[in-house]
Amino acid sequence: MAAPENPSPETKIGFRPEVPPPPPEQQTGYRLDPSDLLKHRHADTARKLAYALVALMGITILLHYTSLTILLSLKRDEEAKTLERLFNALLPVIAGLASSAATYYFTREGK
Repeated sequence: MAAPENPSPETKIGFRPEVPPPPPEQQTGYRLDPSDLLKHRHADTARKLAYALVALMGITILLHYTSLTILLSLKRDEEAKTLERLFNALLPVIAGLASSAATYYFTREGK
């Protein structure tokens, strides 16, 4: 028994242009909208700023405790108290900046 004749045979697969190709001077392809580019740059800047401020806070805490340990091991109590006052003034500022940048990064529109 032979196979029945297919009334609508498939055409060969491949590139079959229905229109002639565009001239070489015509630009084709995906064109990025300038507002999209601005949004991407804005998001990239927010991400970098959030990471930098969190890293700054971590480095500040590490440097503070290292300096405090060294000052206390050298029996420099007055300098340790001065460093403690400086850290108590500096930490809320850096923590506030880092938390606001991280909050903005995670809650912005159009992630």
